[in-house]
Amino acid sequence: MGKWIVLFIGLILSVHCFSQNSLFVMHSLVGDTIDRNEKLNYFLFPEINDSDFKFCTITPLKDEYAINIHTINESVTIRKIDSIQMRQTILRLDKVAAYYANQEKKDSTKSVKILPGDLKDLPSTRIQNPILGSDIKETIFQQARTSNRMKSDVERHQEALKGTDMFGDGAEIQFFKRHKKK
Repeated sequence: MGKWIVLFIGLILSVHCFSQNSLFVMHSLVGDTIDRNEKLNYFLFPEINDSDFKFCTITPLKDEYAINIHTINESVTIRKIDSIQMRQTILRLDKVAAYYANQEKKDSTKSVKILPGDLKDLPSTRIQNPILGSDIKETIFQQARTSNRMKSDVERHQEALKGTDMFGDGAEIQFFKRHKKK
């Protein structure tokens, strides 16, 4: 008799578990339950009032989704949202996730040391200044070109030591426009 009661209770509980609707996980950033902080941080569902919002869950329907909104005063409101709006929200969360993933990467441009005489360091007004003679301008450009060339030679040498050099032996072809001296 005790076995039948346990079997009957187990059957009732299993039927109850199968009859529950499954929750929709909108994105890995928020999970299946969206709390107030996630709603505010990711600007989710702007049509829902922020001051009353406690948490919400999303249930998939045929062509749309049901948002079960739980408020601070313990009431539950169900709003329907179509699949297009849901897809736009998911894409926005994808962009946020990609942004934070890129924030963690080290910026390689911040570690580059700028050599003196580099063209980037010279203000354009100084180069275009009519007070400077053409021979001074040419000297500035030659120094900058030499500095840039030395910098690229060091980088190629480091790549060759690592084995990541594109040509294997550090070969590079450059054509320069030569000015005739007057």
